[in-house]
Amino acid sequence: MTAPRLVAPKNLILESRPKTRALLDSMQALATVTSFTVHIKNPDTIASTTKDFELITSAFSASHTDNRPSTNNKRANLTTLYAGKGGEIINADTATANLEACPPPLYSEPVLSCSHVSNKRKRKGSDIDNDRHSTDQDHILLILKNICTRLDGIESRMGRLEDKVQEVLDAGRSPNRYGAEERMEMLEEIDNRIDDCITDLKIESHDIIQDLRDEIDGTLERLDNEASERIERLESDVEESTTKLVEKCLKKKLLNASLRIDGTVFLDI
Repeated sequence: MTAPRLVAPKNLILESRPKTRALLDSMQALATVTSFTVHIKNPDTIASTTKDFELITSAFSASHTDNRPSTNNKRANLTTLYAGKGGEIINADTATANLEACPPPLYSEPVLSCSHVSNKRKRKGSDIDNDRHSTDQDHILLILKNICTRLDGIESRMGRLEDKVQEVLDAGRSPNRYGAEERMEMLEEIDNRIDDCITDLKIESHDIIQDLRDEIDGTLERLDNEASERIERLESDVEESTTKLVEKCLKKKLLNASLRIDGTVFLDI
């Protein structure tokens, strides 16, 4: 069969963490697989199950032309993946080569520009400040909206998981439908799926919280820098205005000064 396509979140770098390293490695390995073999643990598998596996194998065979598996359009829509953030098809080899060839730049603190010192008097009122404040509010609201969307996606997945578990439990209440061994295998598979889902939810929740913290820290840092710059401008404006006012008063007093007979100057202060 043809190599499967690997889909990742759009415009988002997937960082490998200790808990997800094995999972990401498995996904990367799966993205390059064109054939695989199914090993059945139980040697006493019933004939009907073996026949089902044979049907699945023939359905994916290149020589099979009728009733081939079709695309699930709902799940194949990349724009709806990852809680509405969207996904994109990537090439694992190309992406890895690009990351190795172009390492991320070293982080450095932004250096405050001194150009505003010479432009301290060029203030245009509070319109710019209001625009920045409105932009920050819109940015924070957009972050919260994205978080709510992702949380809604998690809640929807949990609901579907509960429905599946309930269906299996209802089916398991029929003693004649499955044998004891098959029920044990089904319950084990359910436990594994629940564990995987819980792990995914924990990872996604951690990512949501970390993204929110990063965005809030960045916004607070930007606001703090802007506040410091405004205070600097105000201090400079007050100092400059005070100097001009004192010079103006002294000039006025000197112009109104009178010369006494003894040669001394009298200032009316």
